[in-house]
Amino acid sequence: MSPESLALIMDMHEALEPFDGYREWNAVSQRAFARHCQKLGKPLAQLTIEDLQNAAKAADEAAADYFALLRTSA
Repeated sequence: MSPESLALIMDMHEALEPFDGYREWNAVSQRAFARHCQKLGKPLAQLTIEDLQNAAKAADEAAADYFALLRTSA
């Protein structure tokens, strides 16, 4: 892992500290969360609590859509 990648991961973990109780992580929600944050076009250190809350909501919606799709295709 490059030093830049490690620094980015550490920044994200620090930014997520206020959401320590949020435990609904899976690949779908993690990607949706990251994409939402990237679309904001801000450095991680400049994301606000509201930005992160909106990203968490987008992640929840993406995961719900994904798991609904899995249930209907089974």
